[in-house]
Amino acid sequence: MNLHNDSHLNDSQILQSLVAKEDLPAAVQEHLASCSRCIAARKYLQGNLTRLGELAVNSAPLLQKKIVIPRQQQAVPSQWLSGWRSIFALTATAGVVLLFIGLVSLKNTQEQAFTKLDEETLKDERLMAEISKLGRSGLPQSWLDISGELDVNIDEEMLEILTPSS
Repeated sequence: MNLHNDSHLNDSQILQSLVAKEDLPAAVQEHLASCSRCIAARKYLQGNLTRLGELAVNSAPLLQKKIVIPRQQQAVPSQWLSGWRSIFALTATAGVVLLFIGLVSLKNTQEQAFTKLDEETLKDERLMAEISKLGRSGLPQSWLDISGELDVNIDEEMLEILTPSS
């Protein structure tokens, strides 16, 4: 049913009034409450939906007796088999505990090795800094100040000039 007059509700508004009337704008709700044509369209649609629901109920197959599948009885494990299960569970638990202890121990060992490696690296860096400092110039700072050069290349000739001959 399609209403073409602009002053009346369209099909989707009428359907929405059946599903969720409170979601319609207030003006549409007021119009629906007062307009006999829109009220009739709403009742017509509601009647069709009710008949459709009844038809669905009547067309549905009848419920039949529920089928129950009997459960198979499990064989009771012998005492011998349950004893082995206990031993297996205990062994598996012990293995997990030992694995955990081994991983924690390995982690601690690795941390100690890294700490030792860090200490050795720091010592090596200090040694290399001292060697680099000595490689730049073996002369005391006061002698370097006399020469006036920041980067002094010390060769045999320079040593003869700086050291008194005996």
